[in-house]
Amino acid sequence: MQIEISYSQGKSTLRKRLTEFEDSSLVANEQAYSIPLLDLKPEIQYTVTISLVHDGGQTELQSEPLQIETEPLPDIFPEFDVRLSMPQRMEAGLTLFNLIRWKKNKPDTDFGAIVALDANGRVRWFYQAQHLIFIVRQLANGNLLYGYGNRTDGLIEIDLFGNVVRQWNAANLGREVPRHATPVAVDSLHHDAVMLNDETFLALSTSLHQVKPYFDPSYHPRKRIPEANLVTDVVVEFHTDGTILRTYSLFDLLDPRRIGYGSLHNFWDSRGYENVPGGTFDWSHSNSVTHDPRDDSILVSVRHQDAVIKIDRKSGELVWILGNPRQWKGKHSRKLLKPIGRPNWQYHQHAVEITPQGTLLLYDNGNFQAIPFDKKLLAKENRSRVVEFKVDEKKMTVEQVWEYDGYERGGFYSTFLCDVDWLPQTGNVLVTNGGEIRDENGERTDYAPGDQQWAEIFEVTYEQTPQRVFDLLIKSPADQPEIGWSVYRAERISNFFDHLKTAPSISTKP
Repeated sequence: MQIEISYSQGKSTLRKRLTEFEDSSLVANEQAYSIPLLDLKPEIQYTVTISLVHDGGQTELQSEPLQIETEPLPDIFPEFDVRLSMPQRMEAGLTLFNLIRWKKNKPDTDFGAIVALDANGRVRWFYQAQHLIFIVRQLANGNLLYGYGNRTDGLIEIDLFGNVVRQWNAANLGREVPRHATPVAVDSLHHDAVMLNDETFLALSTSLHQVKPYFDPSYHPRKRIPEANLVTDVVVEFHTDGTILRTYSLFDLLDPRRIGYGSLHNFWDSRGYENVPGGTFDWSHSNSVTHDPRDDSILVSVRHQDAVIKIDRKSGELVWILGNPRQWKGKHSRKLLKPIGRPNWQYHQHAVEITPQGTLLLYDNGNFQAIPFDKKLLAKENRSRVVEFKVDEKKMTVEQVWEYDGYERGGFYSTFLCDVDWLPQTGNVLVTNGGEIRDENGERTDYAPGDQQWAEIFEVTYEQTPQRVFDLLIKSPADQPEIGWSVYRAERISNFFDHLKTAPSISTKP
């Protein structure tokens, strides 16, 4: 026997059967039971009936209809404006993403949210916290893993009821670790983390190194300062109990005297390294880490080097570098992938992933389209894109095989954040254009946060001439011009609720 729950909204009825219980438990001691109702829309009146149904489909008992009305979304939420939706051509599922709120051009550090939207832009699930949220992933067990704090503090696992299941915090630099959290002996946990298995994380952290002399923060080609404090990235592999298993230092793997635009920024001076005399430089600013199980390697997006690198996980050696070859010298120049055809390199990229074809897909923010000390391309003349590269590791070559830059709609440009995902059922591509900003004159700018902030999530077909089949704009209402919104990453998930335990549980005796 099974429990069947029917949700009716107007002429639409959804039926869900629950099988995670024993028949005898339903009548034992005449207990009262709690059954979670999920996948409902906000501000909708539903008629709910609960039935006992035999395996053959016959109804044994049925409750009286229960009228419930779901609550509206929080007033603090943005507008979700679906400008295009073609469900018959889209990847099925919910779109899951984080929300970053800007208030008077500063990030609201007391707000963070995760949202799951359907193809019509209706919220089907959300979670709100009193801290910033950046990376969000659904784990194999159905729970969500997200990074929190000012992109550097730690990782939290929650279930779909919003309960904290586990938490890991960076414990170095005098960081405060909550009593319930597992400390990890690293300086930071920032931007990205993936689980290699049920017990092992691969994540991004940092370390501090002093280099003498170094480039002046003005980017003048001949000016130098006596010494510089470089915050450099470390890929860290650690156990869920907090034990560090392996580390891969980019300071050791790459050339710390090679810089990109952004390498001399002070990003980390307010994110853990506040007490470093003379301040710090954000030399590498990695923003994604990916494991390739085909050869047990690690891919890292190194934003301020305008490069994607591959590391052999077992040996820790650098395998190759994908990016503009300028200023790579000596042994590093021998690791460069050679372009087939005319190269169109990526700049300040995000979110490298491996497609089923074995190619690399990434969001190319495109900042400046140059490396020091070449002339920068101004934001108002620039554009972002998503791009796919094919790497032949034996020949050490790379070839661009596909791109989309939204040319037919005037292009898009995000100076920071962003994501791209290959969608497995349709072969479409989901693009998170999460960091659109404008200055006080309404012009594109490279200098976040700007005076206006909004985000887009769109899905395009994987064709020579891609077509949009879904287009979502995330913005503030017209009466809240001082509020802005950004999105770090998004995913399309076809079975978002499938892992959730929905068996009836004993609550209280009637």
